Amino acid sequence: MRIAEPDLDGLLGRFADAITLIRVSHRSLDALEVAFEEEFVLRRGLAALDAVYNELDLAIVAIHTRIPRTKGIQRRPSSTFRGYPVG
Repeated sequence: MRIAEPDLDGLLGRFADAITLIRVSHRSLDALEVAFEEEFVLRRGLAALDAVYNELDLAIVAIHTRIPRTKGIQRRPSSTFRGYPVG
């Protein structure tokens, strides 16, 4: 049974949408100029989410651009027989 590959582009899209909603809330809270501690914590949370998003995005790019491994790679036969050079 083969497991389907995850929709990483869709996942990043939903992640970006969630960050955008939080960012809009942050801007609204910042405009109130009354909830200093909450605004500070929200800003730190946004920075953490942005960092994770970027790390995930770079990891996905690295996965898709690496050279795929082939199954059943055969080793080249050794030029020696029982440790002695042939010929």
